Amino acid sequence: MVSRDGLFNAKLQSGESFSYTFTQNGTFNLVDDQYNDMDGTVYVVSVNETAK
Repeated sequence: MVSRDGLFNAKLQSGESFSYTFTQNGTFNLVDDQYNDMDGTVYVVSVNETAK
């Protein structure tokens, strides 16, 4: 998994896992450099914002 804005670049093999803690709100686009159709987006909002 690679973040398009350079936050992380994790090369995973079968059976491996990866975690990342987002520290800012925002929209983060991800791409899997092994599989072209495995792109995704993560939307991060703080708990306080979701309670409004």
